Amino acid sequence: SNTIQVQRIAQLTPSVTITANPMTCPGTIVTLTANTVNGGSAPQITWRKNGTETGITGNTYSSSQLNQGDIMDAVLTSSESCINQ
Repeated sequence: SNTIQVQRIAQLTPSVTITANPMTCPGTIVTLTANTVNGGSAPQITWRKNGTETGITGNTYSSSQLNQGDIMDAVLTSSESCINQ
């Protein structure tokens, strides 16, 4: 008889943090960088400004059109196969 021992891998929790220099002069280009944890080998990042998708993807976002009080976030879609959502 042939037997197999089943092993389960732990589910991963993907997350993203954004780094930037938030103190800039008006009209200056601001570059935001998304740093992922458990994003997998091909994570997908979508940037949102004030809750609206910008159409920009990738781990960096640069703009000179950010205004005081704008809220930027990065939405991570992980390419890991076993994740908590």
